[in-house]
Amino acid sequence: MRCALGISAAMVIGLLALPGPGLARTVFCLDEPREVVSETAADECEGRIVDAAEADRIRERRTERIRRALRQPVDGTFAGMRLAGVGTGFYVSEAAHILTNHHVIDECRGIGVTTATERFTSAARVVATDEGDDLALLQVATPPPGLAAIHVRPDWQPGDHVTIVGYPVQGLASLAPVGVEGQILRSTLPGGGGRLAINASIRRGTSGGPVLDENGLVVGVVFARIDTVRVYAETRRVVPDVAIAVDHDTMVGFLERHNVRFRPGHADGGNRPRDILDHARRFMARVQCYK
Repeated sequence: MRCALGISAAMVIGLLALPGPGLARTVFCLDEPREVVSETAADECEGRIVDAAEADRIRERRTERIRRALRQPVDGTFAGMRLAGVGTGFYVSEAAHILTNHHVIDECRGIGVTTATERFTSAARVVATDEGDDLALLQVATPPPGLAAIHVRPDWQPGDHVTIVGYPVQGLASLAPVGVEGQILRSTLPGGGGRLAINASIRRGTSGGPVLDENGLVVGVVFARIDTVRVYAETRRVVPDVAIAVDHDTMVGFLERHNVRFRPGHADGGNRPRDILDHARRFMARVQCYK
């Protein structure tokens, strides 16, 4: 399974020309509700700062818990295969269609889907793919636990708030969906039509996840992030975290070409979900690639 991180340094500099920040002290930051430790700048830690020994113990406990979960039987469908990668998808139709990225399921011998509310893994079949736009449509035999609503007509402005939801790899892939907040940078990229740039910090595994507006409506599908280290090596410029998503029109066009009866959503400021992540859990899917 390939990772879609191929955003050129030239494109990044065309998108952003920002001064680089100074070096900051890094710490081990514990997100206690999810029991996840990450290394981050001290002033950006929103959880509890722990020492290296405690960080190692927490990671070992979480690793063992995930390993036990991945050893659970999946009705024999993937016998003799190995789990090669994990990505994200979301339910878009009553017929149990799931939208994800092409690179998440590319070259997989088997594809498993686990919902955010169940631990049982269902086998999925590939209905359609578009390698150029990095989109794929899957379908499972079990009813969807919930459906995402696709925005009818989003009107973006730089600075608009969004949430990206997915199953990021934190040492091992997350068992529960995680939400990352961000802001729209640009609705189109230089030389890259159909792409949305978002100031947000995402990790591998989030590929295929929905980009949600403040009403919980889907406005895009995230598929890549800027490689800040490579950009710095090539340009000596430090850029902020940037996620790249397939934009709304490209996503809707793909669904319509394949006759997916998705749920349209209308912006209504008086009906916004209080918690976007809790709202999204109903339609999220963990997509597993077996080889």
